[in-house]
Amino acid sequence: MERSRNGKKKAVIIALIIALFAFVGIGYAYLAQALNVTGTANIDSGFKVEFQTAKETTGADLGEVVISSSAAEGSGINDTVKITVTLTKPGDSYVAEIPVKNTGKINAKYVSMVAGEGNTQATGDVVLTFEPEDFTTNEVLSVDATHNFIFTFTWTDTNAEQQVPATTTYTFTYTLNYQQA
Repeated sequence: MERSRNGKKKAVIIALIIALFAFVGIGYAYLAQALNVTGTANIDSGFKVEFQTAKETTGADLGEVVISSSAAEGSGINDTVKITVTLTKPGDSYVAEIPVKNTGKINAKYVSMVAGEGNTQATGDVVLTFEPEDFTTNEVLSVDATHNFIFTFTWTDTNAEQQVPATTTYTFTYTLNYQQA
């Protein structure tokens, strides 16, 4: 009789354990199917590529470079440059070297320099040259690395008797376009 009771107890315990596992498995499957998590989180990716202080290499008295942010207030990323140049006579030239630095924690890939919609339309006598030197699309700018972009404005016609155009002040705006590498 003692053996038969112990056998029944073992069978009941085993049946309970199997039932418990089945119950836990069904409960998990139900929760996994209907689980919704909502909330908010702040993500700081450490991605930051921005213009640095410009160096005017030619004709410093002819122009001005203003660096600002195109993003929402408080972003702290100086990704827009506005260049205003006044060329007063044929042969005038203005050159600004503007460094771009990856001040973030993630490598960046150069996509383009986007011209602003309100940029001045230059006449045939005034030429803007934008030189990204040897920097090309998809080139990686490593963390803490700097690359110089050179903007050159030149009144190409040196004929002193040329008619001075109505507009001699030109304004150009460019915004950086980088992506995470």
